[in-house]
Amino acid sequence: MKMEEMAEKDNKQNFLDVLVPLLLSKKLFIIKFCAIFILISIVYIFSIPRKYKSTVTMLPEMTSQTDVSGSLGALASMAGVKIGGGSKDAIAPEFYPKVLSSSVFMIDLLSMEIELKPGKKVTLYDYLDKYQKTPWWDISELFSSKKEQKAPLDPLRLTKQQQKIVKAMQNSLFCMVDKKTDLITIEVSMQDSEIASFVANKIQERLTEYIVNYRTSKLRNDLDYISKVVDETYNEYKEAEREYVDYADSNRDVFLEKSIQKAKSLNNQLQLSYTAYSQAVQQKQLAKARLQEHTPVFVVIQPGTVPLLPSEPKRVIFVFVMSVFAFVLSTGWVVLKNLYLLEFMHKYKNK
Repeated sequence: MKMEEMAEKDNKQNFLDVLVPLLLSKKLFIIKFCAIFILISIVYIFSIPRKYKSTVTMLPEMTSQTDVSGSLGALASMAGVKIGGGSKDAIAPEFYPKVLSSSVFMIDLLSMEIELKPGKKVTLYDYLDKYQKTPWWDISELFSSKKEQKAPLDPLRLTKQQQKIVKAMQNSLFCMVDKKTDLITIEVSMQDSEIASFVANKIQERLTEYIVNYRTSKLRNDLDYISKVVDETYNEYKEAEREYVDYADSNRDVFLEKSIQKAKSLNNQLQLSYTAYSQAVQQKQLAKARLQEHTPVFVVIQPGTVPLLPSEPKRVIFVFVMSVFAFVLSTGWVVLKNLYLLEFMHKYKNK
């Protein structure tokens, strides 16, 4: 056992005795190779435009669909409407990233205006299309065919260039939802720090507006409908009131049974019209209360601030990793090449 350990130790020592002098003899090659590799890496990484990341964190209010109590429940009872257990949120928070990446949301976002500099505003689409820095080796525009005619942004029919811009915006946007806390994190990366902050906050606002509109669309339609009913019943009530008053004034001294019955009929119609109008008003108040109750609330925990430092690319880390890779590659080449030559010479001598 000791003999095997000693033999293994001797083999390691012999390997080092051969490796160290070999690397020292090729140090000029290794230094040149590493220097050239590092120089190329520096040119490459410094040619990539820097991006700035702005982050927004927000928390949605989770409303439970339980029986409504208090004044709202009393109002519902007066209106003859039963409100109780319903369904959960139409769009759960875990689906918000899908909403943000949808073509409809993207087109709406790309249509908004941003300020490049004081007095100069462009759409976000034009900013991503015309005002982006590119690496020096990206010469695709020089060989591209004639430019496409500018077409309106239609989520159902996008041109190739529009699809490219939409994809670029989707890649610049990241949304994550914590399944335990429902905390929503929105990150936007842009080549300009001010624009990154502006777009991040606008996305938060538009996502909030989108979810609120989606969640309350039916309730708002119900409110619009009952508002029309209120107007109609009010007009019917006023018309019935006018007819009753006119008939009563014109037949004040008439005591015929026919006139009395006509007056009673008009009075009954007036009471029915008033009852219908009164119930419609109560239902309108209930619809307003339901709309308020079911309107989601989003609390912005951290707005999108203007980043001071770029988020990518990590130039120092990249150059360091490439330096290590260049050293390993060059030394590995030297070792393998010389081992191959030694093995070849050994076989040649044995012949």
